[in-house]
Amino acid sequence: MDADHQANPNGARTGLLLLQTGSPDTCDLAGVRRYLRRFLMDPHVISVPYPLRALLVHGIIAPLRAPRSLELYRHIWTDAGAPLAVHTRNLAEAVAARRPDLLVRHAAVYSSPSIGEALREFIRERVGEVLVFPLFPQHATASRGAAMDAVQTAAAREPGAPPLRVIPPFPDASWFVGPLARRYRPLLEAFAPDRVVFSFHGLPLKQAARDAAAGPECDYVAQCRATMDALVGALELDPGRCCLGWQSRFGRGWLSPDTDSLLAAAPTEGVRRLAVCAPCFVADCLETLEELGLRGRECFLGAGGGEFALFPCINTDPDWVEALCRHGLPGHG
Repeated sequence: MDADHQANPNGARTGLLLLQTGSPDTCDLAGVRRYLRRFLMDPHVISVPYPLRALLVHGIIAPLRAPRSLELYRHIWTDAGAPLAVHTRNLAEAVAARRPDLLVRHAAVYSSPSIGEALREFIRERVGEVLVFPLFPQHATASRGAAMDAVQTAAAREPGAPPLRVIPPFPDASWFVGPLARRYRPLLEAFAPDRVVFSFHGLPLKQAARDAAAGPECDYVAQCRATMDALVGALELDPGRCCLGWQSRFGRGWLSPDTDSLLAAAPTEGVRRLAVCAPCFVADCLETLEELGLRGRECFLGAGGGEFALFPCINTDPDWVEALCRHGLPGHG
C-alpha cells in the first residue's frame, strides 16, 4: 500500500525518521556485548518476565554470545563501520538530496544514532509532524513492532515532540518490489540459477501465530509470502524453481523450513547453481553478508553444490531511492 500523499496541513516542514534495528557502534567485545544486551533485553525479542530475561541476557546469553558475534562482525566490518549503519546513513542522505522538502534523519532502536537524538533535532527545527519509516518491508513484532514502540516511548519523554505518522508495511508495494526486481533481473540473467531461495528472517512459531492473530497488517508469514510471490511474478520466474526459507533461527520451535536445511539439501536434489536473496532486508547486514554470503555459501558448496550467488539488498539503489521518494513517502516527490 502506498502512503497517503497529503502534505503537512499546518504548512510547517515535515520530518522523516528512517528506522533500523541497529548494529554495534564499535567492532570490539565491549561494543558487541553492549549491543546484544540492548537488543535481547527488549521484551519484543525475548518475551519472558523481566527478572528471567535479565538473568538470561546479562548472565548467560550476552557473555557467551558476544565473542562469537564479534568474530562474525569482523568478517563484514568496513572502514566506515557496520554495513547496516553505513547503508542506512547513505539512504538517509540520498533521500534528503531527492526530497529537500523533508528534514531527513535516521536512527537505530538499539544503537547510535538514537531515536531521542533525532526527535530532539526535529523539535529544535520546529517540524510540524514526523513521518516514521521503519525500514522493514514486512511487519514482525520483534522488528517493526519494537521500532514503533521505541519511537512512541522516546516521543513521550520529549516535551514538544511533534505528531508521528507511521509509514505502513510495504511487502508487495510497487515502489519496493519494482526496483528490487529490476535489481535482481540482470543478476538472474547472468547467473542462470537452477533454484532461487528467498530467505526471510525466522520467528518463533508462537510469535508468528500472535502476529497473524492480530490481523493481516501484522501477519509476518503472509507478508513474506506476498513479497516472494510479487517478486516471482515480476521476474517471471518458474515457481517450481523457487522456495522460501527462514534464517537466523535461535533455538527450537521456529518457522520452517530453515534456510540452512534448504541450502544443504539442494545439491542432493540436482541443484548445481543456487541463488539466494533476502527481501526482508532493505540493507545488507550481518544476516545477509555473513550468515548467507559466507556461511550459506559454505553450507551449499560443502554439500556438493556447484556455484552460489547471493543477490545484494536494495541498499541505496538509485531506482529504489527514486521510487521511494516519488511513491512511498507522502508529499511532493
